[in-house]
Amino acid sequence: MSLKNNYLLLQIFADGGTAGSGAGVGANGAPAADAGQQTGASTQTGAQDPAAGDPKPTFAEMIKGDYKKDFDAAVQEILRPRLKSLQDDNRQMKETGQKWERIADLMGRRYGVNGQTMTPEQIEQTLMADSGFMEGIADKNGISVEAQAMMIRNDWQKADTDRQLQMYRQEQADRQYISRMVREAQDIQAKYPEFNLAEEMRNPLFVERTKSWGVPAIQVYELMHHDEILQKASATAAQDAAAAASQAIAAGSRRPIENGVGSGSPAVTKFDPANMSDEQYRKIREAVKNGERVGPGHRLWG
Repeated sequence: MSLKNNYLLLQIFADGGTAGSGAGVGANGAPAADAGQQTGASTQTGAQDPAAGDPKPTFAEMIKGDYKKDFDAAVQEILRPRLKSLQDDNRQMKETGQKWERIADLMGRRYGVNGQTMTPEQIEQTLMADSGFMEGIADKNGISVEAQAMMIRNDWQKADTDRQLQMYRQEQADRQYISRMVREAQDIQAKYPEFNLAEEMRNPLFVERTKSWGVPAIQVYELMHHDEILQKASATAAQDAAAAASQAIAAGSRRPIENGVGSGSPAVTKFDPANMSDEQYRKIREAVKNGERVGPGHRLWG
């Protein structure tokens, strides 16, 4: 990806990164008209929640408000490997440029020009105008020089189009993924207040399973933090049992604590998701695809 495209992607996010911004992809895979015409209305006004009666915040409002830090951190985690790749590409381009200087020198010797000052366009025109050079290629393919020249230019145009389309699709996928993570983070924090999207995005396993596998973020979080969640639930259950016992004693009740809850804390089953086999992961992925919610208490958990 070029530096210009990296900057463009970052600027899109900085400006709000609404799901309706940017262009879509048509049925033939080419960029279509501005998708904002389709989704712009939903990003401008909050969707009404029939149950709560209050409008839900839009994605743009969330990333500019309570979730701004999480959104910015998610963007940085997406761009960091891209920027590193860009630095590597620049270093490789510098090495390649030194080799091209030798080719330019040969061009100058062959055609009697200053190859060091020739632009890529001038080199292209010089080679395409060399009848001997073009005839050699055309003869190998059994076509005319004119047909060979047209074939070469068509190949170049197709390669440029494919490269631009691939970059566009990757940018769209990154933007949609980050939008999804920010939306899901709101629901996760409602159940697990300690959830931190920025920290989870630094974990390659979390990104792989939510992005590449498409598993809901809450299920990945519960899988990767199984022990912590179970320990917290056990501690809460013990506190509730102790509180219930205290209330019963204070009320003069001699009834045993119901539901078999004792005074001790429930045993915590140690389970490390990192030790799961490939077969276990495969079964979990199949269960998720079938609509099951895999977490503590599920038959595939532990």
